[in-house]
Amino acid sequence: MKQCLKAILEETVIQKVVIAEEMKGMNEEGYAFVKNTFQKQELNEISQEELVRLAQNVKFVVRSGELGCYSNLLMEAASGVEQFKKELIIDFQR
Repeated sequence: MKQCLKAILEETVIQKVVIAEEMKGMNEEGYAFVKNTFQKQELNEISQEELVRLAQNVKFVVRSGELGCYSNLLMEAASGVEQFKKELIIDFQR
């Protein structure tokens, strides 16, 4: 998941992330990574069932090959307006 997210975040600014609430108990490492990575983004936790339902309406899907339980994320891109997106940029170089 980390390599895949790094590539995505180098090209896209994310304002909202949705994860399965089950991730917290079933994939602690993945959950910690998501929480640490998306500190300034709105982060919503919903049931896996609801996540799967919402995923049916996304614009595109990336399959990372991540094997951890409940590793799916729904991400919403930020506006292209600089003043709105500059605080949301995630720099993996830090």
